Amino acid sequence: MRYFGLIDKIIDSRKTDHPVNDFRKYKSYKEGDFLIILERDSIIELNNEIPFRQGNIQRFRYTTLDKFINVKNTSDLWD
Repeated sequence: MRYFGLIDKIIDSRKTDHPVNDFRKYKSYKEGDFLIILERDSIIELNNEIPFRQGNIQRFRYTTLDKFINVKNTSDLWD
């Protein structure tokens, strides 16, 4: 994971009335996934990417920016 930001909208990808184009081209997309739109001015790019320890994140995880920056991998977000 490389980006942190506040969620603006969560969009059902099966609906046709949304502003996101070409999302199906990404390897991580699976049919029926929801699209998460972040608030533009809230997005922070981390200096170091946080490695995934086990698979992909399957649910939302609310955390503080301090904890997010200091984790060694994504499983630390659940500790």
